[in-house]
Amino acid sequence: MAIEYNWVIEKAEKRTSPLNGLDHVLVSCEWRVTATNGSNTLSSYGQVVFDEPAGNDFIEFNSIKQSTILNWVWQTVDRAAVEEELAVRLGYHSQPETIPVAIPKD
Repeated sequence: MAIEYNWVIEKAEKRTSPLNGLDHVLVSCEWRVTATNGSNTLSSYGQVVFDEPAGNDFIEFNSIKQSTILNWVWQTVDRAAVEEELAVRLGYHSQPETIPVAIPKD
């Protein structure tokens, strides 16, 4: 069964005062990715602090979507490495090296 990855932005913060003459600048976000393989699920999360925008690459806050923020996150966070780590951990959980066993009574 293939692993499904679901990336989301859980929280974002914007400035309350102008930065470089720009209003409502997004300064950071917290992300989470959940990997699911059948009934096994694991998550990883983190935070990204964004660089100050220049006037020509600024996106109005009301136009920002999760997909836009995730693309910014993936410029900092190695998406493939995070997903690979979860895949390895899921493999360990789906095929553990040990299992509990009952010991017969005398």
